[in-house]
Amino acid sequence: MSQASVATLCSFGVAAILTLGWCLLDSWNQETSSELFGLAALDSTEIDTSKATIRHFGAPLLLAFLQFLFMGLLFICAFYLFVPTARQEVAELRRTANWCTWTTMVTTHVFSMFWLQALILPTSPMSLGLFAASRAFEVPIAAIIRIQVFDVKLRRQDLRTPVLMFAAAWLLFYSYAQLSHCLCIWSGFGVQLNGTPLLVVYGLVLAILPANYVAQESAMVHNNVKPLLLLAAMNLGASLLCLPLLPLAHFTGFEDLSAAWQMIRIHPQVYMLILWLCVQMTGTSACSAGLIYTLNSFWAVALRSLRVCMWWGRILIILWFSRGGMLSTTMPNESLWSFVMFCGVCFMVGGIYADTIPDGIVKLGRHDKQIHASPQSV
Repeated sequence: MSQASVATLCSFGVAAILTLGWCLLDSWNQETSSELFGLAALDSTEIDTSKATIRHFGAPLLLAFLQFLFMGLLFICAFYLFVPTARQEVAELRRTANWCTWTTMVTTHVFSMFWLQALILPTSPMSLGLFAASRAFEVPIAAIIRIQVFDVKLRRQDLRTPVLMFAAAWLLFYSYAQLSHCLCIWSGFGVQLNGTPLLVVYGLVLAILPANYVAQESAMVHNNVKPLLLLAAMNLGASLLCLPLLPLAHFTGFEDLSAAWQMIRIHPQVYMLILWLCVQMTGTSACSAGLIYTLNSFWAVALRSLRVCMWWGRILIILWFSRGGMLSTTMPNESLWSFVMFCGVCFMVGGIYADTIPDGIVKLGRHDKQIHASPQSV
């Protein structure tokens, strides 16, 4: 095999492993978060339970701060441990850092980790098509932001990949919503919105994660920042940004930090779930940065929709063992939407195939470079 073919296969294999790891950790993360915020404890040690009150863990900002601090310290230790030129890298970052990029990266990281979408509840159920489209809009948003940041000259044939990936993501989410009989009401707690405010705020929420991924790629490309150093600096900066927000949230009544700390200190289930969430988010952030480093920010966002395939696989396994088959006439709804989801996977394969190298562009690692060759050099 040629060197180019071997490099392509290696990149594909690494991207597949990172995507599978991210999907698995994201699934665990959602289950652990639901279990953590669903925990309740008696806020009294009296024998008379009628005087006791039940408190639920409801401190997402405190949880985000603990995750940022845990990841920042872990990544900075790993960076100094595994990178021999760590001091030179840190000094170079201080000298060449683009503060606009880093401010955007840290701010979007705080909001994406804070799960702002869990704090905004629609007052009525959404339609399945609108719900699937809202989840798939991250793909074109990432493409648009990346074009602006990297000043890419867009051609008509370059639109095939974003369009196919958007269609694939829409089909995957819509099919899964049909399979799971989803009512498409965001679970969580917080402010209920409706109409234009809900659409505006939710649109900003959808743009946060693509902006964060593009900012990470910009720091890796323009400043040549190592992924470990990038993750360490981003999480430490996010923890510093959250630090003054914690007392503000406590005094305004948004979070009861004293009650949250009491639950963490007294109940081992709470702090073990928080520790497990910190470990999961560390792995998730590492997989995301690895995808950005191996491919680019657009594909790191687009491949996130494959998590639906993992959820779909769980449903198929349950149907296989419970009813003795996966696709049959006895389950017309599951058979139909499983086929539609398979079509979404085919669209995704088409999008990957359409992402071919244009004329005059040579792929070097994870970045594209324009080659201006003279006749003499050729």
